[in-house]
Amino acid sequence: MAPANTGPSKKPLTPFQTTMISGTAFLLSVVCIVHAHPRFEHCVNREKVKIPSTKPFILLEGSGSQWTTIEWSDHASNGHSKMSGGRVTPNFNTETSATFTLQADNFVAKYITFKNGYNMGGGQKQPIAQAVAAVVNGDKAAFYNCGFVGVQDTLFDGNGRHFYSNCYIEGAIDFIFGFAKTVFERCHLHSTAGDWGGGYLTAQGRGSDSDTGGYVFKYCIVSGTGPTYLGRAWNTHSRVVFYKSQFNVPITPAGWDAWNHKDSTNSIFYAEQDCFGEGSEKSRRVSWERKLSGIDVSLFAHDFNEGRTWIKQQP
Repeated sequence: MAPANTGPSKKPLTPFQTTMISGTAFLLSVVCIVHAHPRFEHCVNREKVKIPSTKPFILLEGSGSQWTTIEWSDHASNGHSKMSGGRVTPNFNTETSATFTLQADNFVAKYITFKNGYNMGGGQKQPIAQAVAAVVNGDKAAFYNCGFVGVQDTLFDGNGRHFYSNCYIEGAIDFIFGFAKTVFERCHLHSTAGDWGGGYLTAQGRGSDSDTGGYVFKYCIVSGTGPTYLGRAWNTHSRVVFYKSQFNVPITPAGWDAWNHKDSTNSIFYAEQDCFGEGSEKSRRVSWERKLSGIDVSLFAHDFNEGRTWIKQQP
Protein backbone atom coordinates (compact mmCIF):
# COMPACT_ATOMS: atom_id res chain seq x y z
CA MET A 1 0.00 0.00 0.00
CA ALA A 2 1.03 3.59 -0.44
CA PRO A 3 2.90 5.10 2.48
CA ALA A 4 1.20 7.40 4.93
CA ASN A 5 1.67 11.11 4.57
CA THR A 6 0.51 14.35 6.02
CA GLY A 7 -2.93 15.70 5.26
CA PRO A 8 -4.05 18.12 2.59
CA SER A 9 -2.93 21.68 2.18
CA LYS A 10 -5.41 24.52 2.39
CA LYS A 11 -4.12 27.14 -0.05
CA PRO A 12 -5.09 26.51 -3.66
CA LEU A 13 -4.06 29.33 -5.97
CA THR A 14 -6.27 30.81 -8.64
CA PRO A 15 -7.16 29.97 -11.35
CA PHE A 16 -7.12 26.45 -9.91
CA GLN A 17 -10.39 25.03 -8.62
CA THR A 18 -10.26 22.68 -5.65
CA THR A 19 -11.91 19.31 -5.30
CA MET A 20 -11.49 17.93 -1.80
CA ILE A 21 -12.00 14.21 -1.26
CA SER A 22 -11.77 12.79 2.21
CA GLY A 23 -12.93 9.70 4.00
CA THR A 24 -11.65 6.35 5.18
CA ALA A 25 -12.61 4.02 2.34
CA PHE A 26 -12.53 3.77 -1.40
CA LEU A 27 -13.43 6.86 -3.26
CA LEU A 28 -15.79 8.17 -4.98
CA SER A 29 -18.36 9.41 -7.25
CA VAL A 30 -16.14 12.13 -8.63
CA VAL A 31 -17.41 12.43 -12.16
CA CYS A 32 -19.94 14.95 -10.91
CA ILE A 33 -17.27 16.62 -8.77
CA VAL A 34 -14.97 17.25 -11.70
CA HIS A 35 -17.73 19.09 -13.52
CA ALA A 36 -18.82 21.20 -10.58
CA HIS A 37 -15.61 21.79 -8.55
CA PRO A 38 -17.19 21.61 -5.07
CA ARG A 39 -15.30 20.80 -1.93
CA PHE A 40 -16.05 17.18 -1.18
CA GLU A 41 -15.96 15.04 1.94
CA HIS A 42 -16.71 11.46 2.92
CA CYS A 43 -17.45 10.13 -0.54
CA VAL A 44 -17.43 6.32 -0.58
CA ASN A 45 -17.82 4.73 -3.99
CA ARG A 46 -15.93 3.06 -6.84
CA GLU A 47 -15.90 4.11 -10.47
CA LYS A 48 -13.76 5.05 -13.44
CA VAL A 49 -13.00 8.78 -13.54
CA LYS A 50 -12.05 10.94 -16.51
CA ILE A 51 -11.11 14.61 -16.48
CA PRO A 52 -11.62 15.90 -20.05
CA SER A 53 -9.49 18.45 -21.83
CA THR A 54 -12.22 21.05 -21.28
CA LYS A 55 -11.59 21.04 -17.51
CA PRO A 56 -8.12 22.53 -16.89
CA PHE A 57 -6.85 24.04 -13.62
CA ILE A 58 -8.15 21.41 -11.21
CA LEU A 59 -6.58 20.63 -7.85
CA LEU A 60 -7.79 17.18 -6.74
CA GLU A 61 -6.89 16.69 -3.09
CA GLY A 62 -7.52 13.78 -0.77
CA SER A 63 -6.96 13.35 2.93
CA GLY A 64 -4.02 10.94 2.59
CA SER A 65 -2.93 8.33 0.08
CA GLN A 66 -3.77 5.52 2.52
CA TRP A 67 -7.28 6.81 3.12
CA THR A 68 -8.40 8.29 -0.18
CA THR A 69 -8.39 5.87 -3.10
CA ILE A 70 -9.85 5.90 -6.59
CA GLU A 71 -10.22 2.24 -7.53
CA TRP A 72 -11.56 0.09 -10.36
CA SER A 73 -10.58 -3.31 -11.78
CA ASP A 74 -10.82 -3.14 -15.55
CA HIS A 75 -8.29 -4.66 -17.95
CA ALA A 76 -7.44 -4.89 -21.64
CA SER A 77 -8.95 -7.74 -23.58
CA ASN A 78 -5.72 -8.49 -25.45
CA GLY A 79 -2.06 -7.62 -25.29
CA HIS A 80 -1.43 -6.03 -28.69
CA SER A 81 -0.23 -2.55 -29.49
CA LYS A 82 -0.36 -0.70 -32.80
CA MET A 83 1.47 1.92 -34.80
CA SER A 84 -0.23 5.26 -35.41
CA GLY A 85 1.48 8.11 -37.24
CA GLY A 86 4.82 6.37 -36.90
CA ARG A 87 4.42 6.08 -33.13
CA VAL A 88 3.63 3.12 -30.96
CA THR A 89 0.37 3.61 -29.09
CA PRO A 90 -1.48 1.29 -26.72
CA ASN A 91 -4.54 -0.39 -28.06
CA PHE A 92 -7.91 1.10 -27.28
CA ASN A 93 -8.61 -1.31 -24.47
CA THR A 94 -5.34 -0.68 -22.69
CA GLU A 95 -5.96 3.04 -22.35
CA THR A 96 -9.63 2.71 -21.50
CA SER A 97 -8.91 0.11 -18.82
CA ALA A 98 -7.67 3.01 -16.69
CA THR A 99 -9.29 3.78 -13.38
CA PHE A 100 -8.36 7.46 -13.73
CA THR A 101 -7.82 9.36 -16.98
CA LEU A 102 -6.50 12.90 -17.22
CA GLN A 103 -6.75 14.79 -20.51
CA ALA A 104 -6.76 18.36 -19.13
CA ASP A 105 -3.79 20.70 -18.77
CA ASN A 106 -2.64 22.35 -15.54
CA PHE A 107 -3.71 19.66 -13.10
CA VAL A 108 -2.50 18.93 -9.57
CA ALA A 109 -3.34 15.91 -7.38
CA LYS A 110 -2.29 15.44 -3.76
CA TYR A 111 -2.71 12.71 -1.14
CA ILE A 112 -4.69 10.25 -3.32
CA THR A 113 -4.07 6.67 -4.47
CA PHE A 114 -5.11 5.59 -7.95
CA LYS A 115 -5.53 1.82 -8.14
CA ASN A 116 -6.42 -0.84 -10.66
CA GLY A 117 -7.29 -3.90 -8.62
CA TYR A 118 -7.25 -6.38 -11.48
CA ASN A 119 -5.40 -9.50 -10.36
CA MET A 120 -4.69 -8.05 -6.92
CA GLY A 121 -7.51 -9.54 -4.88
CA GLY A 122 -5.69 -12.62 -3.62
CA GLY A 123 -6.54 -16.22 -4.34
CA GLN A 124 -5.95 -17.73 -7.78
CA LYS A 125 -4.39 -15.28 -10.22
CA GLN A 126 -6.21 -14.32 -13.38
CA PRO A 127 -4.28 -14.21 -16.68
CA ILE A 128 -2.09 -11.14 -16.57
CA ALA A 129 -3.24 -8.28 -18.79
CA GLN A 130 -2.74 -4.56 -19.16
CA ALA A 131 -4.68 -2.92 -16.34
CA VAL A 132 -3.98 0.80 -16.00
CA ALA A 133 -4.44 2.68 -12.74
CA ALA A 134 -3.95 6.15 -14.26
CA VAL A 135 -3.57 7.72 -17.70
CA VAL A 136 -1.89 11.14 -17.59
CA ASN A 137 -2.08 13.03 -20.89
CA GLY A 138 -2.51 16.68 -19.96
CA ASP A 139 0.39 19.12 -20.05
CA LYS A 140 1.75 20.55 -16.79
CA ALA A 141 0.38 17.80 -14.54
CA ALA A 142 1.82 17.35 -11.05
CA PHE A 143 1.22 14.69 -8.40
CA TYR A 144 2.33 15.02 -4.78
CA ASN A 145 2.25 12.23 -2.17
CA CYS A 146 0.06 10.11 -4.41
CA GLY A 147 -0.03 6.36 -4.97
CA PHE A 148 -0.38 4.39 -8.21
CA VAL A 149 -1.06 0.69 -7.69
CA GLY A 150 -1.44 -2.08 -10.26
CA VAL A 151 0.38 -5.03 -11.82
CA GLN A 152 0.91 -4.47 -15.54
CA ASP A 153 0.93 -0.95 -17.06
CA THR A 154 0.09 0.73 -13.76
CA LEU A 155 0.89 4.31 -14.81
CA PHE A 156 0.39 5.36 -18.43
CA ASP A 157 2.43 8.55 -18.31
CA GLY A 158 1.26 9.49 -21.76
CA ASN A 159 1.96 12.92 -23.21
CA GLY A 160 2.93 16.35 -21.91
CA ARG A 161 5.22 17.63 -19.15
CA HIS A 162 4.67 15.95 -15.81
CA PHE A 163 6.08 15.94 -12.29
CA TYR A 164 5.69 13.29 -9.58
CA SER A 165 6.98 14.08 -6.10
CA ASN A 166 7.13 11.67 -3.17
CA CYS A 167 4.77 9.26 -4.93
CA TYR A 168 4.45 5.50 -4.52
CA ILE A 169 4.21 3.49 -7.77
CA GLU A 170 3.68 -0.28 -7.67
CA GLY A 171 3.61 -2.90 -10.39
CA ALA A 172 5.43 -5.74 -12.10
CA ILE A 173 5.53 -5.27 -15.87
CA ASP A 174 6.05 -1.97 -17.73
CA PHE A 175 4.41 -0.28 -14.78
CA ILE A 176 5.54 3.19 -15.83
CA PHE A 177 5.12 3.61 -19.57
CA GLY A 178 4.30 6.22 -22.20
CA PHE A 179 5.76 9.16 -24.09
CA ALA A 180 5.74 12.11 -21.66
CA LYS A 181 8.56 14.42 -20.58
CA THR A 182 8.58 13.61 -16.90
CA VAL A 183 10.56 13.97 -13.70
CA PHE A 184 9.97 11.54 -10.83
CA GLU A 185 11.53 13.06 -7.71
CA ARG A 186 11.94 11.19 -4.41
CA CYS A 187 9.41 8.59 -5.52
CA HIS A 188 9.15 5.01 -4.30
CA LEU A 189 8.93 2.40 -7.07
CA HIS A 190 7.84 -0.97 -5.71
CA SER A 191 8.31 -3.99 -7.95
CA THR A 192 6.19 -7.13 -7.61
CA ALA A 193 8.06 -8.80 -10.48
CA GLY A 194 8.96 -11.75 -8.27
CA ASP A 195 5.32 -12.83 -8.34
CA TRP A 196 5.43 -13.04 -12.14
CA GLY A 197 8.87 -14.47 -12.88
CA GLY A 198 10.44 -11.12 -13.67
CA GLY A 199 9.46 -7.69 -14.88
CA TYR A 200 10.26 -4.20 -16.12
CA LEU A 201 10.03 -0.90 -14.28
CA THR A 202 9.60 1.25 -17.40
CA ALA A 203 8.64 1.11 -21.07
CA GLN A 204 9.27 4.56 -22.48
CA GLY A 205 8.09 5.31 -26.02
CA ARG A 206 10.16 8.21 -27.40
CA GLY A 207 10.13 7.88 -31.20
CA SER A 208 12.73 10.22 -32.70
CA ASP A 209 15.66 12.52 -31.99
CA SER A 210 13.31 15.51 -32.09
CA ASP A 211 10.92 13.94 -29.58
CA THR A 212 11.49 15.70 -26.24
CA GLY A 213 10.01 12.87 -24.16
CA GLY A 214 11.78 10.79 -21.56
CA TYR A 215 11.70 9.78 -17.90
CA VAL A 216 14.11 11.03 -15.24
CA PHE A 217 14.10 9.41 -11.79
CA LYS A 218 15.87 11.60 -9.20
CA TYR A 219 16.60 10.49 -5.64
CA CYS A 220 14.13 7.62 -5.94
CA ILE A 221 13.95 4.27 -4.14
CA VAL A 222 13.28 0.98 -5.93
CA SER A 223 12.13 -1.83 -3.65
CA GLY A 224 10.23 -5.11 -3.84
CA THR A 225 10.95 -8.41 -5.54
CA GLY A 226 12.83 -9.22 -8.71
CA PRO A 227 14.49 -9.82 -10.90
CA THR A 228 13.43 -6.73 -12.80
CA TYR A 229 14.85 -4.70 -15.65
CA LEU A 230 15.11 -0.95 -15.24
CA GLY A 231 13.34 -0.59 -18.55
CA ARG A 232 12.66 -1.86 -22.03
CA ALA A 233 12.39 0.14 -25.22
CA TRP A 234 8.82 0.72 -26.36
CA ASN A 235 10.17 2.66 -29.34
CA THR A 236 13.39 3.37 -31.22
CA HIS A 237 14.54 6.37 -29.14
CA SER A 238 13.34 5.33 -25.70
CA ARG A 239 14.93 7.51 -23.00
CA VAL A 240 15.19 6.81 -19.25
CA VAL A 241 17.69 8.10 -16.68
CA PHE A 242 18.08 7.08 -13.04
CA TYR A 243 19.97 9.70 -11.03
CA LYS A 244 21.23 9.23 -7.47
CA SER A 245 18.59 6.57 -6.79
CA GLN A 246 18.67 3.55 -4.49
CA PHE A 247 18.04 0.06 -5.87
CA ASN A 248 16.93 -2.18 -3.01
CA VAL A 249 15.76 -4.93 -5.35
CA PRO A 250 17.55 -7.46 -7.58
CA ILE A 251 18.04 -5.78 -10.96
CA THR A 252 18.59 -8.08 -13.95
CA PRO A 253 22.36 -7.77 -14.58
CA ALA A 254 21.90 -6.43 -18.12
CA GLY A 255 19.76 -3.66 -16.66
CA TRP A 256 17.98 -2.76 -19.89
CA ASP A 257 16.20 -4.53 -22.74
CA ALA A 258 15.96 -3.19 -26.32
CA TRP A 259 12.85 -5.37 -26.75
CA ASN A 260 11.71 -5.16 -30.39
CA HIS A 261 14.31 -2.50 -31.25
CA LYS A 262 17.60 -4.35 -31.05
CA ASP A 263 18.74 -2.61 -34.23
CA SER A 264 18.21 0.79 -32.57
CA THR A 265 20.55 0.59 -29.59
CA ASN A 266 22.51 3.59 -30.90
CA SER A 267 19.41 5.77 -30.53
CA ILE A 268 18.05 4.33 -27.28
CA PHE A 269 19.16 6.45 -24.33
CA TYR A 270 19.35 4.61 -21.01
CA ALA A 271 21.62 5.71 -18.17
CA GLU A 272 22.32 5.41 -14.45
CA GLN A 273 24.23 8.10 -12.61
CA ASP A 274 25.50 7.77 -9.02
CA CYS A 275 22.95 5.13 -8.04
CA PHE A 276 23.51 2.77 -5.13
CA GLY A 277 22.09 -0.29 -3.37
CA GLU A 278 22.10 -4.02 -4.06
CA GLY A 279 20.89 -3.64 -7.65
CA SER A 280 23.27 -0.89 -8.67
CA GLU A 281 26.21 -3.07 -9.76
CA LYS A 282 26.83 -2.12 -13.41
CA SER A 283 29.64 -4.46 -14.48
CA ARG A 284 27.25 -6.64 -16.53
CA ARG A 285 25.03 -3.92 -17.94
CA VAL A 286 24.33 -3.81 -21.68
CA SER A 287 27.23 -2.36 -23.62
CA TRP A 288 25.02 0.36 -25.09
CA GLU A 289 24.03 1.93 -21.77
CA ARG A 290 24.99 5.62 -21.89
CA LYS A 291 27.58 7.36 -19.79
CA LEU A 292 26.35 10.83 -18.91
CA SER A 293 28.47 13.86 -19.70
CA GLY A 294 28.42 16.97 -17.56
CA ILE A 295 26.00 18.55 -20.04
CA ASP A 296 23.76 15.48 -19.80
CA VAL A 297 23.71 15.65 -16.01
CA SER A 298 22.79 19.32 -16.15
CA LEU A 299 19.92 18.56 -18.55
CA PHE A 300 18.46 15.56 -16.79
CA ALA A 301 19.13 16.34 -13.14
CA HIS A 302 18.18 19.99 -12.94
CA ASP A 303 15.20 21.00 -15.08
CA PHE A 304 14.43 18.30 -17.62
CA ASN A 305 10.69 19.07 -17.88
CA GLU A 306 10.99 22.88 -17.59
CA GLY A 307 9.38 22.50 -14.17
CA ARG A 308 11.02 25.59 -12.73
CA THR A 309 8.76 27.62 -15.02
CA TRP A 310 5.38 25.98 -14.45
CA ILE A 311 5.51 24.00 -11.17
CA LYS A 312 5.98 27.09 -9.00
CA GLN A 313 2.83 28.59 -10.52
CA GLN A 314 0.68 25.71 -9.28
CA PRO A 315 -0.84 25.19 -5.82
